[in-house]
Amino acid sequence: MRQLLPTFGLLSLLALPSCITCQGDDDAPAPQCYSATVVGAACMDGLLLEVDARYPIGAAHGSFRNLVAAVNMASTDSLNVAGHVVRAGQVIYFAYQPSATARQAFCPHNTAPLPIPHVVLSNVSATGCAASKAE
Repeated sequence: MRQLLPTFGLLSLLALPSCITCQGDDDAPAPQCYSATVVGAACMDGLLLEVDARYPIGAAHGSFRNLVAAVNMASTDSLNVAGHVVRAGQVIYFAYQPSATARQAFCPHNTAPLPIPHVVLSNVSATGCAASKAE
């Protein structure tokens, strides 16, 4: 029995560093809810959102630093996305999934999608998110 104690002690010490690395901030799960300000809309892209700087999911474009496009926008006339009508300047909260393509819409203009991430929004709300680890 005395010979097993050093073996168990050594095994527990070897397991300790792997547990410490699992707890690092790099492995933190992404928040379930993001906040952004509605910027406007673009025919080929959808609803344009300046995402809160805490969540670097977008890309710089023009005067914006963290811009994404919601491809599931129903209409550029009413800024309707995921069943919610929003307006420019409004802060919204949402969950998202990346989209492999730009918005599938007929655009009468000679345009191309912006070089920003395109996403599909869900759980769109005008009220704040619950506290997340990123805050």
